[in-house]
Parts: sequence; C-alpha cells; structure tokens
Amino acid sequence: MSHQKTSAAIFTALLAVVTQPLSAQDIYKTVDENGNVTYSDSPVKENSKKLDLPEINSQPSPNPETAPRFFKADEKTKPIKYALKINEPIHDQAIPPGQRDVAIIAEIDPIPTEDDITYTLLVDGSATDTAELPSFLIKEPLRGSHDIQIQAKQDKKVIATSKSITIHVIRPTVAN
Repeated sequence: MSHQKTSAAIFTALLAVVTQPLSAQDIYKTVDENGNVTYSDSPVKENSKKLDLPEINSQPSPNPETAPRFFKADEKTKPIKYALKINEPIHDQAIPPGQRDVAIIAEIDPIPTEDDITYTLLVDGSATDTAELPSFLIKEPLRGSHDIQIQAKQDKKVIATSKSITIHVIRPTVAN
C-alpha cells in the first residue's frame, strides 16, 4: 500500500471511530511485513492488535432555547456614569500676587477607555480651553474671584461636569 493510501485508510478508520456511538465496536490495527498499517473492526491477521481508544464524548448539544445566554441582543447597555472632580486648586483658594499662572488639575472616574473624550475648561461660565486630558493652565488670570468648572464631552455631548470651585486671584493695585 502506498503512503497516500495508508493515510487515507487511517483517516477513514479514525473517522469511523469518532462518529460511532458509545457502544462502538472494537478497532484493530494491523502492520504487514512492509510496514503498511491497516485499521479494521475485526482482526485481519494474527498480529492484529486491539486498540485501547478513549471514550467518545457523547455530551449532547445544549438546547438553544434553554441554554444560558451571555449576551442578550435585546438588552441595551447601560451608559457609564462618570464623576469629574477638580483636585487643584482647592475651592476658595487664594492665588498670591507672585503666581502668574494657575494650573487646574482634575480627575475622572472611571477612567474612560475611549480616546474620543475631550475636556472643556469653563471660567466664569465661558468655555476658555479644550484638551484631551483634564488638566489646564490659565495664563495670567485677571484679579478677582473666578468660578472654575470642567466638562467632559464625548461626541460633543456632555458626559460629566465637575462641581464649580472658586479661586481668588490677588494682584497688586496699580497706583496712578
């Protein structure tokens, strides 16, 4: 028997083994004097060896009507509720005369997994800057009190807004 025929015979025998029920018949392997292997359901020669094959998995397929579902297409995913908080400066913090710029640092929880979130800095109710991270630098703010707030936006929709904080910028009075 050629190598190709031997491979075909092995494949056919194994296919028969796999597709038979639990009460499968015995399978025998015979090797002739030329080294050709034959598989059969009955011994062909005296040198045929009965194979000890593992049991076939006979677990039935689950019923699609009663099987547990890991994803229900008809359920809408709940939107993520984000919390945005300004960490620096603290509410009612005075900005001394020598400090020219004010760093605004915030955090969002949970940390977004999408890259399309932008942050907008609101100073006294007006948008003054937009960034990809919740941190800003207000350059040389005017003297007086200012309300600071940050909004997180996704697809131009506000998904979180921080509580407003007030900073008090102290600047020297210019005398005439």
